[in-house]
Amino acid sequence: MAACIGKISFAHLIKIQSINICNRSPLLHCQRCVQTAGVTDVHQVKNRKPIVFPKKKKRDELTVLKCLAATVQRDSTAPDYMFVDDPHLYPVIANEKKIYTLAKSSGRKAARYFVDRLPGIFSTNMFNEEASVPGIPVYLELSEETKISLLNLLAYYNSNDPPEEKTPEDLRYLFEKRSFNKTWKDNGPAVKVFNDLQEKTSEAYCAMIRGMTKYLEVEQAFQLFEEMREKGLQAEVDVRTYNGLIDVMRQLPADQEEQWSIIVDLLHCMKESGVQPNIQTFQSCLHFLKGVMTRFREQKVYFVLNEMKAINIEPTLGIYANLIQLIYNDHSRNPEHPFLPQLMDYIQGKSFDISSKDDVHFFVAAMKVCDIYLHDKDLAYKVDALLHNQDNYKFMIDFFAESTYCNIFLTLICQFEHIDKIMELYHRLTPNVWSPTFSVYYVILGAIDLYDGYHYLPALWSDFIVFRIITGPKHAQLMIPFFQLVSKKKHPEELEQKFVDTILWVINRWEENIQLNGTFVLTSGVLVGELIKVSLIANQIELAWKILMMYTKHKRRFTEQISEESVTMLLDEVIKEKDVDKTSTCLKLMSTESFPSLAKYKKQLRELDMTDLEKVVTS
Repeated sequence: MAACIGKISFAHLIKIQSINICNRSPLLHCQRCVQTAGVTDVHQVKNRKPIVFPKKKKRDELTVLKCLAATVQRDSTAPDYMFVDDPHLYPVIANEKKIYTLAKSSGRKAARYFVDRLPGIFSTNMFNEEASVPGIPVYLELSEETKISLLNLLAYYNSNDPPEEKTPEDLRYLFEKRSFNKTWKDNGPAVKVFNDLQEKTSEAYCAMIRGMTKYLEVEQAFQLFEEMREKGLQAEVDVRTYNGLIDVMRQLPADQEEQWSIIVDLLHCMKESGVQPNIQTFQSCLHFLKGVMTRFREQKVYFVLNEMKAINIEPTLGIYANLIQLIYNDHSRNPEHPFLPQLMDYIQGKSFDISSKDDVHFFVAAMKVCDIYLHDKDLAYKVDALLHNQDNYKFMIDFFAESTYCNIFLTLICQFEHIDKIMELYHRLTPNVWSPTFSVYYVILGAIDLYDGYHYLPALWSDFIVFRIITGPKHAQLMIPFFQLVSKKKHPEELEQKFVDTILWVINRWEENIQLNGTFVLTSGVLVGELIKVSLIANQIELAWKILMMYTKHKRRFTEQISEESVTMLLDEVIKEKDVDKTSTCLKLMSTESFPSLAKYKKQLRELDMTDLEKVVTS
């Protein structure tokens, strides 16, 4: 084979793009190819375009890892990488995840603190005391370039020490609150360095303006900008300075029309100076429009989009997030605007990079529109598919956004999908990705009732225990609708036994807590009534009677009255058994609770031919 190929020139091999492969031996195959290639392909080669070899792509050190990561998908059944530990220690509750994550971050910070404050303990950077060190000249005047570099540093940090760098754990669970009050130091070191400059260059002006706009010294920043224009330094203003001025426009004391005219004037200044706007420029414009009146903003949104299109800037997810919030809101004239469906068709299957803080708000904003304004489950699936495409899940940078997204998504799906589809999504998200809230569980219970999905209730109860929902102070808020759903009908024997086991778990925990420390688990009489009803439906009369006795013993500690229906159901059963003592107890409880049906049962008992029960009635 090698000898045969050696007889063919490299140029000839390049021209031959397709060769019919036969089922012969390698030697015969190569001889046939050599003999027929020039005959069969000579006319085709003349009409073919020459092969253009692609240029070498620049690769970084993460290219191979990125390629490997692209071959796998996110495993929803596995915990987040930051939680990987002993399987029994995986946090599943939202609060536990937060504590676990911030504890690890705190440990790293503590280690860094001791390394920085006590470097002598860690002998990693050894040095020789006799080694020569080059001298540093002192008492020399600083150059203007050095002063401007210092001014940039002071203005950026407002003459303070740089803040401590946040760890990924801090970014996920600690939310930075943006201040809308002026924090700029009027007579701080930055102002003094700026005033001491012999020649105030455009770079010095820009550094001061960027610092003032960052710390909301708005009027002084615009005064410096006007001073630059008067000195003819406008052409040297950079795009970051313009972005800072546009970003604080709402803080300028002027009406909305005047503020917008100033923004347009700044954009014209950029055009005259040859300064190319960037994504942040248009994001600042959209931020301004989100804070103005609806009738005013609708006229200007398309102006911003047209400007972006004119200079061929591709919008980022942050731009799309701002547009979604501008188009879909409570004051929108067209809440069913087709913008989001068209947008999802355009960006479906794409991968994006994080370029600004606004980018991380896109998926939550899009899912809110799917739920609140469009009520479109298919569109919600498209948004979720985009989120899980390639590495787009990195936009779920903080816990609050991820939790909000999952709450909205599952709530929307519960309104339109069958219970099997709902529970499939539920098990995909819990417990490693998300811990559901009470409101989501209410919606799920409603879907189970609608689609007769009672067989999912035992698994749901297990999650209640795992997430410690039924052991918290608000346990009755979810346990009452759960057992109300169970008590609606009679279930298959196997399923009923699981519900009985659930009641036994509640009662046993109730008794254990009372014996150990006096903590009272059940505080709702309504919940006790539902437990009795479920027990009676499962023909567990003794269990129902035990629950009633616990209620009567601790009656003063309950915040709500037991339901009349549960007591009457139990009374019917004890009457059938002709149990005088239990009948008497039920009648006394009904009398104490002033149930209206007491008179009816007394009349019913008088009509029965039972001497003992008549004694109970007359007593």
